[in-house]
Amino acid sequence: MPRDVQQAYAKGTRSPDGRPGPNYWQNHAEHRMRISLNPPSRRVQGEQEIVYTNHSPEPLDRLIFRLYMNAHQPEAIP
Repeated sequence: MPRDVQQAYAKGTRSPDGRPGPNYWQNHAEHRMRISLNPPSRRVQGEQEIVYTNHSPEPLDRLIFRLYMNAHQPEAIP
């Protein structure tokens, strides 16, 4: 049995059948976006607010954001 799976059982975050255990937790992010579009100029403008809730038993010392510009263009980095 892999070590990380054994640790999950020991911590109570997973049960032996693979379901969440009694100590399972999941962090949550809520995104609020205000966007305006101007089709003639092809301009998109907006603001985004992200509210991140840490449900883990440990404090987070950092959050990492990865922004992918033009993510749906053929030449975009996957």
